[in-house]
Amino acid sequence: MAEIADAFGGKVNGELIRAADWNGLIDAIEARFAALETGLGQRIDALGARLDGAEARLGVAEAALGPLQAVATALLSRQRRIDLTSTRAVFAIGERAEIVARVADFLGQPLDLTNAAARPWVDFVTVWGTLKAAPGFVSVVGTGGRTVTVQVNGAGEARALLRAEAAEVLAEEQELEVAAVLDTTIGSATIASAFLAASTPGNASLQPAFEAVSLAYERPETPVMRNYLDSVYLARPSRSYTQITPAFVLNWRDEHATVLAFVKPDDSPSSADAAMAVGSIRVAFRDWVYPWITDHYLPPRPLLVDDYRGRFSLLLQNGFEPAVGGILDHVQTRTLSRGLLGTQKELAAAQVAISTLPVTNPPAYLPGVVQAVAGGLTVQQGLLYSQAVAPLVPETTAPAKAIGTATARGEAVATSAAAAVRAETGASITASEGRVLDAVRAENVRFSNDLLRDDGPVRRAESLAQQARSEVIAVKADVGAKADFALVNRLLIARGGGG
Repeated sequence: MAEIADAFGGKVNGELIRAADWNGLIDAIEARFAALETGLGQRIDALGARLDGAEARLGVAEAALGPLQAVATALLSRQRRIDLTSTRAVFAIGERAEIVARVADFLGQPLDLTNAAARPWVDFVTVWGTLKAAPGFVSVVGTGGRTVTVQVNGAGEARALLRAEAAEVLAEEQELEVAAVLDTTIGSATIASAFLAASTPGNASLQPAFEAVSLAYERPETPVMRNYLDSVYLARPSRSYTQITPAFVLNWRDEHATVLAFVKPDDSPSSADAAMAVGSIRVAFRDWVYPWITDHYLPPRPLLVDDYRGRFSLLLQNGFEPAVGGILDHVQTRTLSRGLLGTQKELAAAQVAISTLPVTNPPAYLPGVVQAVAGGLTVQQGLLYSQAVAPLVPETTAPAKAIGTATARGEAVATSAAAAVRAETGASITASEGRVLDAVRAENVRFSNDLLRDDGPVRRAESLAQQARSEVIAVKADVGAKADFALVNRLLIARGGGG
């Protein structure tokens, strides 16, 4: 068309159209129409061929549409859609996470659930924690609490409650009591929300929350919180091991639980029903229990230690064995009905108190008392877990008393025996000395008698001495006489010579 405009266009007002121009325009238009007719015919022919192919393919599709329609009908009539939700992503241990399963048809439209008997069921399965149905639902709990089967209600919902693992399965009202403790408001937040908001377990802002838990644990009118926390400890006692403990004090530990849900038309094990829909959801539980145990509750408080010291100091004046028995009796009285963790707390405080007694003028047996009591308490601290998990074994401090008093009695008996040995040895030595002296005296007498016999050496010596004395006297007399004659002779000689 652009060529025709270039050839015949460009006219102005008042300019005449000549016959040649007009005829040329008509010829050009006719030539253009002829070309269009030829091209259009070719395209129509090609389109007809394509339509023939499409019709063939449509026939094949129509032949396959019947089975596909049957499959679609079966899917729409049988398959369901399940959506899983939870109120929060993270819960504190002791709280219950509610898992809501909403069941709809394959396209997400509400189901006709007017017939209660025909409503589908949902199998909830967890890899960690325990499950139970929410109140008001028809359900069957699996052994061990890992599964629960819940029938969908008239609104198309099935609800399950997930809680953290514990050694003891609590009744509904007991679980509600534990949850109520965690829902207690301290300041501007609940205990549970304080645990979830703190960056670390050692955050100073958590002290009021930890203290509130301690008061709930030691509440005398109800043992529910005490039993629950003891059961959590019994489920994972290794976390309180000294080498592991810092990991639970410096950083939070969140337990992640994945819950799977399977929709089925009924709960009869005799019917072979495949899953109508499958879903999964993951929630977490913050472990605040072990930081509370190891960093807040069990470390001995100064007031408790001082109370033990004062009582121990009074009992120490009763003598060695009575002091040991009295001290351990006092510990046993303090630990009655205190729970597993409460008893450990008392034993730890008593251990510190006995090793740091501020005694003025201590008795000589003080080291023995300290050793006996400390030994008994140490053994009791080790036995407490075994007592808790052993059937028909009371959770008392009787082993500590048995060991402590046995140690004291043994030391007392040993001391008495040592004194008796010393006394007996002293008497034996005295008797032996007497026997030796008597023997010496007897030997002296015998020796003296032997010496003084008439024919003995003393008598012979005396006889010889008497004889020698007589002889000496005679010799002296003789010598004296001789000395006189000699003197006369010298005098005579001297006188004669002088003449």
